[in-house]
Amino acid sequence: MTFAKKLTHARDYLSPFNVKIHMKGFVFLGIGILCLSLFSSCANKKKDEAESERALYEEAEKYMDRSQYDLAIESFRKIELRYPFGRYAEQAQLESIYAYYRNLEYAATNVSAGRFIRQYPEHPNLDYVYYLKALSNYHVDSGWVNRFIEKGSVHRDLSAAKEAFRDFEELIQLYPESDYAADAQQHMLYIKDLVAQQEIEVANYYMQRSAYIAALNRAKSVVENYPGTHASADALALQVHAYHEMGMDELANDSLRVLKHNFPKYEKLLPDGGLAPYDKLYEDKVNWLNFISFGYLNKKESIKTVNVDSDAENPSQIDIPRPEKQTP
Repeated sequence: MTFAKKLTHARDYLSPFNVKIHMKGFVFLGIGILCLSLFSSCANKKKDEAESERALYEEAEKYMDRSQYDLAIESFRKIELRYPFGRYAEQAQLESIYAYYRNLEYAATNVSAGRFIRQYPEHPNLDYVYYLKALSNYHVDSGWVNRFIEKGSVHRDLSAAKEAFRDFEELIQLYPESDYAADAQQHMLYIKDLVAQQEIEVANYYMQRSAYIAALNRAKSVVENYPGTHASADALALQVHAYHEMGMDELANDSLRVLKHNFPKYEKLLPDGGLAPYDKLYEDKVNWLNFISFGYLNKKESIKTVNVDSDAENPSQIDIPRPEKQTP
């Protein structure tokens, strides 16, 4: 090629049109390189995040294996906060419920279980979550004052126990074939007996103050709403005494017949078929020595009830399994 042709070719190559074309090529090439770099960076970041999430989960599992539930809870919480849509987020929430329960943090157990139920309504282990939620209410201490008050006392706050009853009931209704249904039923019987006994103590309170109509209404409530409990026999006996004090002997005799028919072994039935005189089952006085000694001195005897045709003893807790670990 002659020098003139080379000069012409160079001039054509460097013409504004060709320069514009080549510049576009360089721009596209730069964009391509930048995109590849970004994609590579994102991929590495996702890989690092996945490894970090798995590391946190494995750390939590080690704490769970050692029964260091407070440390496990912290690790599970980090997973939920840092990776709310990650692979282990759901599992972390499930296991944290168990960790809270084993760490005796019943309020946190309840809150976590309720949140899990709302977020994962189709989870295959939801009956397990309902069971832990119910147990957390069953065991929660309703207040420091309750430490100095006998179980079932008229002064004791049973709101948490009643909430537990509703939780157990919901578990049985939703999952009647659950492994936890039978134990839930036993807890419900015990809670019913506990609440009924408190109603009896309130009725006794009214009886001691000659408020016979109020006492009668409480006793009727126990018979109607808590049949088959330990307190049912006491409620019928109270009806007999209340009617007798109000001069309604016919109604008193009717209640006595019902008592003898349903609870023939009731300890206050006399050999001649009558009923022993009313005696105080509850003394409405503050036991200050017991109170100031944090419940250790001068303990009062709890109200005596008779086990009549009822198995509502305080249920022994079944072995609660730990959720299965999630495979990497």
